[in-house]
Amino acid sequence: MFCKAYALGQIESGRSDSGDWVRRTLVCSAIDDEAKLIAFDAFGQKKCEKLGEIQQGQILKVFYTIEAREREGKWYNRVNLERFESYTQKS
Repeated sequence: MFCKAYALGQIESGRSDSGDWVRRTLVCSAIDDEAKLIAFDAFGQKKCEKLGEIQQGQILKVFYTIEAREREGKWYNRVNLERFESYTQKS
């Protein structure tokens, strides 16, 4: 998916039953409809630090997975950022 970087959250960290975690959120607007925003969650120290290289408005090619989680009888979706690449349009 191609999108435009809109906002970047701070690095968050914590501890769960399965161990320590690090997360950062990248918000992008869809290229075909910039009014639609998508929040991608990135997990892992290296991935979170690499997100710091992104500039607002930069066009990216993102690779992601979507997973559903249940909590207290309600279901929620999470969009996980697997990796991303800077997109450079060729002339």
